[in-house]
Amino acid sequence: MKLNIYKYTYHIKIVLFLILLSSFFISCERDENSSQQNGRRLTIVYMVAHNNLDYFAINNINQMEEGYNSNLGGDLYVYIDRMNGTLSHPYILKIEHDTTLQIKSKIVYIYPEQNSASASILREVIGDICSLDKDYSSVGLILWSHGSSWLPPGYSISSDRNKIVTENKTRSFGEEDIVVNNKDSVCEMDIKDLANALSGYHFDFLMFDACYMGSIETAYELRHTNDYYISSPTEILSTGFPYQKIVPTLFEKTFNPKNVAKAYYDYYESQNGALKSGAISVIKSNKLDEFASFIKSMNENICKKNVGYDVSSIADSIQQYDGLSSNILFDFKDFIEKLMDKTGNHTLQSNFNSLWSNVMIQEYHTESIFSSLSLKNCNGVSTYIMNNTTNTNLNGYYKTLSWYKDSGYDKIFSNIN
Repeated sequence: MKLNIYKYTYHIKIVLFLILLSSFFISCERDENSSQQNGRRLTIVYMVAHNNLDYFAINNINQMEEGYNSNLGGDLYVYIDRMNGTLSHPYILKIEHDTTLQIKSKIVYIYPEQNSASASILREVIGDICSLDKDYSSVGLILWSHGSSWLPPGYSISSDRNKIVTENKTRSFGEEDIVVNNKDSVCEMDIKDLANALSGYHFDFLMFDACYMGSIETAYELRHTNDYYISSPTEILSTGFPYQKIVPTLFEKTFNPKNVAKAYYDYYESQNGALKSGAISVIKSNKLDEFASFIKSMNENICKKNVGYDVSSIADSIQQYDGLSSNILFDFKDFIEKLMDKTGNHTLQSNFNSLWSNVMIQEYHTESIFSSLSLKNCNGVSTYIMNNTTNTNLNGYYKTLSWYKDSGYDKIFSNIN
């Protein structure tokens, strides 16, 4: 079966599904005994640009072509779903080196029109790319689009970005603009659905070129799918990651996620004015289970010593990651350190610092975002502080996230409806 043809019929999709299903657990998994252990890395970029980011997606692909060359030791594939009026059918590009403003990479796979913000489509595309190119030892995944941290579909984080930088939009993850019954509609991907879509896969790195995805809740929900979780707790300018500088680091023989973070930071730190805006962090995902257990023990200790204490009362003193103070994303470390003050246990604080350094292995940030949101107390990852006065309609959903129970948040927020 040729994989570079249009999948016209339902029957072909069924056949493809059965093929992918039969090879799923070998196609994108690293097998230490496999003959494919040749050091080559397959990197997949999944771009949902069927929205107002279409123009910037093409710019980023041009940067990828500039940064990529065949001597890097791996292949780079981009799935892109663009706005109607362009080549609107989603397709897969195999990136080739080029320094012109045109896209020279070859289209190797074309899909019928589909909702790329669907978790099932994401899973299918990853399987398709892994079937296209089996000559690799490891896989990296970049997710590029709209969305807002752990928030469920239908919610967004307010921002002052349009007042500060009118010529630049920003990104979050998982937004597809579609028309349903002659009405504009927006589809988004639930973070729990994303975790399910990636289950069974394991990536060297999972990187979000998307706003606000650097939260402890999202990193924890996706912890079993990757070695390194690379993301930003803040907004990301529409220019996105500087791929011409980052692509070479993605194919280093011994992958070092710190080099990705450094390239991102250096680029935005070198900008001027409001464009000097960026924060990025690298989380070691296999340390998150132990870390959650420690936080749970700490929270149980706090509850015993401070019966009836209103944790949300300290929210105003903690670094936020939104310019309009929407009271959703707060700096995680800033929050935990203020909670630990309630224990009076200095050993606990020392143990936290030790575990934290194992989890957050790299963090960079500029002085501010859009020259308006100070990042003075930025530590690389956000969290939600539940309360009974604002965003109460989010609390019910938040309680369904893995982090809520595994970290003991259900204890310290037990008085929150």
